[in-house]
Amino acid sequence: VMPMPASSVHRVLDEQLGRGRRKRFADFDDTPAAAASIGQVHQATWHDGRRIAVKVQYPGADEALRSDLRQLMRFSRLFQSLAPGAEVKPLLAELQDRMVEELDYRTEADNQRAFARAFAGDPAVQVPRVVASAPQVVITEWVTGKPFAQIIADGTRQERDEAGRLLAEFHFSSPSRAGLLHADPHPGNFMLGADGRLVVIDFGAVARLPEGLPVTLGRMLRLALEDRAEDLLELLRADRFVHTDSELRAADVIAYLGPFVDPVRDARSRRRGGRCLRSKTWR
Repeated sequence: VMPMPASSVHRVLDEQLGRGRRKRFADFDDTPAAAASIGQVHQATWHDGRRIAVKVQYPGADEALRSDLRQLMRFSRLFQSLAPGAEVKPLLAELQDRMVEELDYRTEADNQRAFARAFAGDPAVQVPRVVASAPQVVITEWVTGKPFAQIIADGTRQERDEAGRLLAEFHFSSPSRAGLLHADPHPGNFMLGADGRLVVIDFGAVARLPEGLPVTLGRMLRLALEDRAEDLLELLRADRFVHTDSELRAADVIAYLGPFVDPVRDARSRRRGGRCLRSKTWR
């Protein structure tokens, strides 16, 4: 992604935070520290001396994304033919809703505030606090760590195992602790801090689960663990994960869920993850 020129960055900041915003920054690095699909991040110093991350949305990114999503919805019949057993339209509608939410950085800021409150003082997870936000700008505390992409590429076996454990516990515990689920678990959103904590830095895509993890997921896992393929397929049809008239075989469902179920089959994984599996949401 080509970075925005400094003049465009400052124009967006003035529009979103007001021209008086310059007094709120002690310094601002015009060279972006990171760039993504709809925005880029700059390092800066807040007026009180805190190092901060300033995320600025690209001008026109909102309309470009909405246009792409409209095109995607037009291909729903094609996607249905590629996955004949699945309910494709609800999946695409959910995808569209979540991606549109990412365009308003105030929503992302609210998500991050909720996670920061839920994990404040946690010995295993660090969520940087939000400093300020606007529709196209969000400012948070600056945090550092070893990116998960680097751990995946050249980390030790111990580092990779620890990163995986922290990430799994974060995802499984978040719904009961925050009523939310981080819905964008790619390596760019996570780091391993120098103190050993999981650092989470992006909350644009979040699913709201006020009742905790859906009970259906626990039932699916249990049926798959017990190799009750027919019962599992019946549950998936009843909850509209699979078309009622689909010719999908029960054995295919077990095979598809294998990557999610196999780690739990392992006794060592079960001991490490026992706390999550005994949660009241897994019935």
